[in-house]
Amino acid sequence: VLPVRPGKFYALGTRIRSSYDDDIPHEGVEVYLIDQSDCDPSIKLRLHGVCMGILRRTKPVVAAGSSVKDFGHVYVDGEVMMLDDTRGIQVGVLGRTADGSGYRIWVGPGPMEGFFDDEGSVHEESIDKLAEAGITRGCERYLFCPHDKVTRAQMVVLLARALGLTTTPDSRASTASFSDVEPGAWYAGHLNALGSIASGYPDGTFRPRQPITRGEMAIMLNRALPLDANGDRNAVVFADVPAGTELATAVANLAASGITQGCASESEPLFCPDETLSRAQMASFLARSPISLDPSSDDDDDDDDGEVRPDGREVRISVGEPSERCPRNVICSGLHRDYHYEFSDDFGPPPYTLECWVRANGGEWSRKFKGDWRGKPEKGCYAWGESGRQTVYVVVDGVKSNELDWSHSDDEETQPDSREVRIEWGADLSSDPDPAIRAFCLGFVFCSDFSYELSGFGSAPYTLACWISWESVPYKEQRSWAGPEREDKEERCKVKAKRSMVAYVVVDGVKSNELRWP
Repeated sequence: VLPVRPGKFYALGTRIRSSYDDDIPHEGVEVYLIDQSDCDPSIKLRLHGVCMGILRRTKPVVAAGSSVKDFGHVYVDGEVMMLDDTRGIQVGVLGRTADGSGYRIWVGPGPMEGFFDDEGSVHEESIDKLAEAGITRGCERYLFCPHDKVTRAQMVVLLARALGLTTTPDSRASTASFSDVEPGAWYAGHLNALGSIASGYPDGTFRPRQPITRGEMAIMLNRALPLDANGDRNAVVFADVPAGTELATAVANLAASGITQGCASESEPLFCPDETLSRAQMASFLARSPISLDPSSDDDDDDDDGEVRPDGREVRISVGEPSERCPRNVICSGLHRDYHYEFSDDFGPPPYTLECWVRANGGEWSRKFKGDWRGKPEKGCYAWGESGRQTVYVVVDGVKSNELDWSHSDDEETQPDSREVRIEWGADLSSDPDPAIRAFCLGFVFCSDFSYELSGFGSAPYTLACWISWESVPYKEQRSWAGPEREDKEERCKVKAKRSMVAYVVVDGVKSNELRWP
């Protein structure tokens, strides 16, 4: 809640899809202006000079060029809204929370700048230097994630940028002689540019996704920099660094050059070479190094460092599982399906920004959804059968997928002609031993479940939709179902009636016969 003046304030909340509003265009932060300061003085429902309850005025705060109808008052990741022109108060949506239950927002005057999660850190100045030089873009918009671990691939990219090394299409296409580095990987060009600075393991792997240790970083940095402060390989500066090794020389050089002071220790000096390197520590190591942190770097590669997800990624979609998001009062065909997603290895973990695009009968493309996505297919895009042909694609973090055609007639995989479902009235549930089911039936003349006969179907589970109409007023329930062999009545359709009723079920898009009572 953001106050404007007494009795007037903005109310912000999350708008996230649920079972009853699955068709909203996008999820995000919804904004309303609440005004309790202006109502008829004769109205007695006032407290401390403000209107209460239904007398207060509520107005959606809609983005320019949008309307409430298309959810213009729901703001998505990266959008900024001006709430108070006089004081310059803005609100920006930073992104979904880690558990997916809400959103992080920024509130303040003026533009959003810098990282918001490094305030007060001893590494803040170093982080800002790297950001100003264009070496790092953070883990998300306005976030640096200082406590996250740095992977070996990320370290390669960051170090190559700090050194001003350029990448070329040829270098990005090379495998860099490591068995686990694929041609075209987002970090391959930087890895090749570093050459012998970045070595791998005896088994011929580089292990790009493995967090880098402080010791590995020290060796890599010592090879990359002109550090001649200590050329004695037998030098021991820290008690936990073995003498006579390349690591000993590297750590001694870094210490003599003021790049490291080791890790915290109350007794003898320690370097902690086997501990993984955090992003904040990485920033300080690079910022203290004798590197020209020039914002006008000549790196001509636009690939990111595994923080903001890179170009060169691929997304493919194909026919997925039956969708449980069939619109109300619609008999969904076998084409009502979620998508199956295939991502190239260059994608990081979710959440992603997801867009769902569709066109019917060769018409104009229409975006049906844009918002944050946790990577679960059943929560992503879905398609449904329409007359004629429908073509769909998705955009995940700015990467467009292949275009996928859907139709009623030629997709036998999604709508086999041989499947049949028949139902009959099942047991009388009014005397069921389960008290919850007896309570469900209480006060109704007729209460029953169904018996099912399925032919041409594969193994369970299925998508089950239960349809009941009382005097032509339909509704449905929908759930994941273990199959007719289950005796658990909670998993199956149950009906109850006092007056005439028609009922049927839809199993994986196949409608059954209709049953009538009485």
